[in-house]
Amino acid sequence: MTFQRRHLHSIQILTFALLASSLPYPAFSDDTPITLDTIINAWKAREEKIQTFDLHWWSRHFESASYFAIHNQPRDQRKEDTTFICRYRLAGDAKGRTRFEQQGRQWDTKNGRFADQTTIEVFDGQKSTTLASGGIRGYPYAMVFDKFPQYVVRDHCALPVIVSFRAVKIPNAGFGNCKNLEFDKQSRLTARGKGVDTFVDFEPSMDFLPVRVSETWNGFNDNRAELTEIHYVSNEASGWVPQTWTYTCKDSAGNLLSSDEAKLLKQSINEAVDESEFTLDLPVGTLVQPSVFRSDEDMYLVRAGGRRQIIHRGEFNGENYQQLLESELKEK
Repeated sequence: MTFQRRHLHSIQILTFALLASSLPYPAFSDDTPITLDTIINAWKAREEKIQTFDLHWWSRHFESASYFAIHNQPRDQRKEDTTFICRYRLAGDAKGRTRFEQQGRQWDTKNGRFADQTTIEVFDGQKSTTLASGGIRGYPYAMVFDKFPQYVVRDHCALPVIVSFRAVKIPNAGFGNCKNLEFDKQSRLTARGKGVDTFVDFEPSMDFLPVRVSETWNGFNDNRAELTEIHYVSNEASGWVPQTWTYTCKDSAGNLLSSDEAKLLKQSINEAVDESEFTLDLPVGTLVQPSVFRSDEDMYLVRAGGRRQIIHRGEFNGENYQQLLESELKEK
């Protein structure tokens, strides 16, 4: 699967009221006023209640032969409609730190095949580091995001977990930063942005948890419509936890580009998460881009003992990793 960074974008939230007489939480009546503060305070209360979480799930992922059409890229004639299983994990603590893991596959245009890829992304409270192994590169590659450190966890399949447990603490969790939201008389929650319109149906009787997120992208070189639907089950520790969810991505003509059918495998809520989960030890041979947002920062190779071999600008051309790996060590 291809990772794509979400931008701060607009959100319009329409209230979605369900009959909830059998739910363990009291439902809001039709005449109960719902304000922006009501929703945000409910989300904050959940985050304060849920100090830690650690969820594992799998997803049946479908990717069409024309998937890259969302970026107006030409179709690779060697690619066929494909379905495969992805596995995920997302853990977080009260300090706002997160660890996101994904095991999936990525289309390798050069070799005309899908390649297995494992990705781990850790936000340690100051910076976010992403390590990808396998995939189209075939070697470990790491990127460090230190300018916008909380710009994390971008995979759409993690959206239900984030909006359930960290909708306030993690900006861009799927509908931007809640600080940018406005609530109008039509019961719409709106944040101004560019390139995408987002609608979120939430359930007042379940702490205003989102149950449906739809996004229509209309930016340059990017035209698609995405829909995520979330189904919850009651949980003693958290009140509610996402149990199953589905995702679809269609082009402007309504053709299905990709989809996911996800199911929770196991969960741990308000149980200790080991400190080591929020550090990322890069294996020997990892090519590191130490600051994604700084062009003057040289890349480096991780050597034995944690030593660094500096790769100056112009030395790495995207094709000579093996030569650099075998080159003479220059300590930093």
